[in-house]
Amino acid sequence: MKVELEQAKNEISKEKRKAQARADEAEREQVVANDKARAEAAKRAGAERKQANAERDRADAERKQADAERERAEAERERAEANERASRLEAEMRELRQKLRGGLVGSDK
Repeated sequence: MKVELEQAKNEISKEKRKAQARADEAEREQVVANDKARAEAAKRAGAERKQANAERDRADAERKQADAERERAEAERERAEANERASRLEAEMRELRQKLRGGLVGSDK
């Protein structure tokens, strides 16, 4: 009976050690899984940051393009106004020349 009791205790100890080994292995696997999950989360966060930076850069580029287009349109408007003023001045000069010629021709008579 004493031998059987000792064998049972040994068997129980053996099972406890096996159970502890399984628990330890499960804990190691959990640590590895957590590490992988953290690494994936960090990778995902990095990708999200890169995407946000790319979107910010794209928006900046679009703003710069819009600014450049506004500046070009303003320069075009100013050029058109300058051309119009130049045309009016040329017309005034022609008119003054004609008046001057007319005055000179009229004074010759």
